[in-house]
Amino acid sequence: MRLRRADVSKSVNFTEARLGGEGPVALNLYGLTTQELVLRFAVPPIGDVWLTRAEVASVYDSGQLWRTDGVLDLEDFRYVGRLWGWLQEWTVGDGYRPWLAALWLAMFWLAGVLWFGGHRLNKLDSDQDPAWNPWLYAADLLIPVVNLGQDGLWRTEGTSAFVASLLTMVGWTLATTAAAGAARILNRS
Repeated sequence: MRLRRADVSKSVNFTEARLGGEGPVALNLYGLTTQELVLRFAVPPIGDVWLTRAEVASVYDSGQLWRTDGVLDLEDFRYVGRLWGWLQEWTVGDGYRPWLAALWLAMFWLAGVLWFGGHRLNKLDSDQDPAWNPWLYAADLLIPVVNLGQDGLWRTEGTSAFVASLLTMVGWTLATTAAAGAARILNRS
């Protein structure tokens, strides 16, 4: 298959494709520009695979691509979403395993509970008398948008400030990754 300088706004998908056998080039995507490129072939391509000067935001491949019996040409291939794509694959399985995000969230929540259970924070305001609850505090840091009323009551300093920031960052990352994965599934159906 050959594409000449194509701009595809959304996705180019070769899931379970069987390519090649009719010439030296199994797939030529020279100059392709797209958001998502899926190269998960059913079997290794028979012939060359050219991704020369292709530019994609997210790429998903399998071992079949790398076992082509021809040349895999990646000259000037540009991939800008490598970290985000890897994060989505690892945390929610590209949206196919959203339960993984809940598992990661639970693991970080437990880690936060263990940390703050052993490192009680001081009250931020001496006029208030809130009850210290490391379970609620860790959950409040991890769950974006929802306010459980805990994170604004305590003074975080030193390592506890780092742990609190890490939990907040992880919560937002998992939430946006899970949302992106869910959006990907909805867009495919």
